[in-house]
Amino acid sequence: MAEGRGLLIALAASLAVHWAAVRLWAAPQAASGLPGAPLRVFAPAPPMAVPTPSAVTQAPAADLPEGSDQADASPSARDALPPDAPEPDAAPPAEPRDHPAGTEALPPVVPSLGAEAADPPGAPDAPRGFGSVEYWPARLLDSPSQPLSPIELPTPAATPEGGAQLELLVYVAADGSVDAVEVVSASPPGVLEAVALDVFGRARFEPGMKGGVAVRHYKRIAVGMSM
Repeated sequence: MAEGRGLLIALAASLAVHWAAVRLWAAPQAASGLPGAPLRVFAPAPPMAVPTPSAVTQAPAADLPEGSDQADASPSARDALPPDAPEPDAAPPAEPRDHPAGTEALPPVVPSLGAEAADPPGAPDAPRGFGSVEYWPARLLDSPSQPLSPIELPTPAATPEGGAQLELLVYVAADGSVDAVEVVSASPPGVLEAVALDVFGRARFEPGMKGGVAVRHYKRIAVGMSM
């Protein structure tokens, strides 16, 4: 009985070993699908390297001096340019000329205001009436009556070649203002009268004093214009 049990145990162990060996041998065949074919594992191929285009390098352009007029010209071309020719001396500007060539410029004609003219011989030493008012001659005043500001006559539009002369009587009030202007003589007539009457009519003089009192007086004034 004991020998029979030992034989059964040995037979069972042998069957177990064979069954394990069969399982190990059948596993590779089931994975491949082909009997007896070895198992192959395919790894993905590495990506093909794409050749990169060679980098094109460009040398930096040489810096040109600032303010150069020929930026793209080579040094040799610039050296071949002729130097700038010296500029000729500029002629001095001609002086303005207001008169024809070959003639001599004449000074501007300005009427001159002379001193008070002397009274004619035999003039009375009494006041002279102008209207209903009397005016003393300036030569009978205590001191000359001077204008408060210079009296200037503008040049008339018509200028005669021989000049012009004018004599006026200017009647001055006690406060120094001018009451009236009278033309005594004019040669030639129609040249200085208009400007003289306008200028002397707006003039002012120092009050004429006689015996320490301001009085009305008149002046005889000569105006001349010469060429």
